[in-house]
Amino acid sequence: MAIEVTARVEAQMELERSEKLYRELAGQLETRVQLRTTELNHVNGQLISSNQSLEQFAYAASHDLQKPLRKVVSFGSRLESRHRDQLDDEGKFLLSRMQDAANRMSSMISDLLTFSRLEANHKAFAKVDMNLIVDAVLSDLEMVIEETKAVLDIKPLDSVWGDSAQLTQLLLNLVNNALKYQPKGQVPHITISTTSADPSELTQIVLAGHAYLKLQVQDNGIGFDQKNVQRSFQMFQRLHGRSEYAGTGIGLALGNKVVQNHYGLLTAESEIGNGANFIVYLPMSKN
Repeated sequence: MAIEVTARVEAQMELERSEKLYRELAGQLETRVQLRTTELNHVNGQLISSNQSLEQFAYAASHDLQKPLRKVVSFGSRLESRHRDQLDDEGKFLLSRMQDAANRMSSMISDLLTFSRLEANHKAFAKVDMNLIVDAVLSDLEMVIEETKAVLDIKPLDSVWGDSAQLTQLLLNLVNNALKYQPKGQVPHITISTTSADPSELTQIVLAGHAYLKLQVQDNGIGFDQKNVQRSFQMFQRLHGRSEYAGTGIGLALGNKVVQNHYGLLTAESEIGNGANFIVYLPMSKN
């Protein structure tokens, strides 16, 4: 009696070849994972070194660079108070421009220092009541609100998951811009509200396990061309003349970094002459 085992032997050989190939691929994968881990550790070390360099720069910016600027402002003020009558109109004009430039540079350095210190410390994240954040912001801007006779419509706001100090900075910049970028003599009207965000509105990586909140700060100001919306979030990018509206052009960049630290999204809808609506997507608190 004879039994045909060719198919069985071929299947066994094929299985052994598959197992061998699997072991080889597993070994290659393990090698690649180890290599990639080494590369990531190296990049992480470079990132830590870069952050340390940034902190050193921030220290220099806040101390070494500010010191000569303070002297320029101080000597300029002394020159103006003691020798103003000896200066002709051109001299007074040039002195004024020098003082303005020095003060503007000092503000830019301070803003850069603030920007460099905005780190994503997720261990400090907690439930943040946005109503309390708005109260703090309106308290800080109380004088400006009174001077401009601004009308504010504050809806009941939901809580988010984040860093209260950074979120205060974000909202302070948005409301301050809404108050500032107004036609001369116009009374600012500002509306602040929140709603639940539709997942389809989120176009980037979000914080897993969290629904998202849609925070809107809408004003009746001068607005801007919608095509410049992304440019407005870049460092030192001004959409309006410095002579018309004061500022360093870093406020929205600061706000954008805060939002990125919270795995969120900042955008805006605007039209020249018809105000602006800044929209912020932030992770909601789970409880």
